[in-house]
Amino acid sequence: MSQFRVVYQPGSQSPAINQRREERRTVNNSAAVFTTRGQTVGAATIVDRSEHGAKLQLTGDPYLPKEIIVVDISASAIFECEVRWRQNCYVGVQIIDAYGPSRRRQFFETHASALALLTRR
Repeated sequence: MSQFRVVYQPGSQSPAINQRREERRTVNNSAAVFTTRGQTVGAATIVDRSEHGAKLQLTGDPYLPKEIIVVDISASAIFECEVRWRQNCYVGVQIIDAYGPSRRRQFFETHASALALLTRR
């Protein structure tokens, strides 16, 4: 069985190939996005997620560097990610690394005020 599925894009006559290697699950978790240097990018929603990737819906139209930090507020998880694609307010990311407990605690302590502002929606 092929790892690719043929899907039709809205408004298109020709099929597009879905190149996902893993099934994604819908999560709709609140999130915050930072640069790898710790600068705030903005609030987001993690629309769906797989083991190695996620689809984000950004609030607004912020500039995004190639590598970002995604904080999943709902799951208290932090991921170092590479931006793979962007379409309007949606962004696809590949998860490069997940923060362990001590690194996660340090990040939450360092960015507590920014996280508090971003999660007030």
